[in-house]
Amino acid sequence: GLFHETDVARLKGFGETIRATFANNFAANKPATASETRGDHPTYAANLTTDGDPATYWAPEDGTTSGWVEIDLGQPTT
Repeated sequence: GLFHETDVARLKGFGETIRATFANNFAANKPATASETRGDHPTYAANLTTDGDPATYWAPEDGTTSGWVEIDLGQPTT
């Protein structure tokens, strides 16, 4: 099927709004702490959530069913 041109225009506008809203990554390279880190190993450290590398990540201990990561933005940020 085809999308109506009005719908296509609205979706393009919606995409532009999303890109503009998230254009500035306030958390990029900011310090982060976590409830725990798997094996206290740097491979899974909380700061990897803000390093911009999609191949790195934070991980809690095996078997953990909840946890948290806190990012220090350095100042109040809206």
